[in-house]
Amino acid sequence: MIIKVKLTQPNSKMPTKAHEDDACYDLYAAIKSSIIINEHSASPIFSLGIATEIDPDYFCAIFPRSGLGIKQNLRLSNSTGIIDAGYRGEWMCSIFNDSNDARVIEPGQKVCQFAVLPVIKSELELVNELSESERGSNGFGSTGIR
Repeated sequence: MIIKVKLTQPNSKMPTKAHEDDACYDLYAAIKSSIIINEHSASPIFSLGIATEIDPDYFCAIFPRSGLGIKQNLRLSNSTGIIDAGYRGEWMCSIFNDSNDARVIEPGQKVCQFAVLPVIKSELELVNELSESERGSNGFGSTGIR
């Protein structure tokens, strides 16, 4: 499958994979100058420098980069971004700083990553009752904590 990628900013970078068998492509900050993210705050929304044309049987899910999360306490403000096949606009994101110190996003910095995932066609059916199961309605912590 081929995803068509259009670069949208003068300093845009094509998404890349560090290794051929990586699940995700890295995305880069297509910004003109550094963004300072204060402690426990979100960055303004900024460009990732691309727009795409995705096969209708797929979508892209944008995830945080583990290195930024573990080493700098930075994550996507909305946790996971979804790019539907029909969307042709510029990809954007916001980064949240969970640390006690200000952090900086530099132009061209790897800031998040995306995976291409299949769309599972489904329909919803409204019912008055659900079938019984072994778990039933037992929720959070019902299987133990160890």
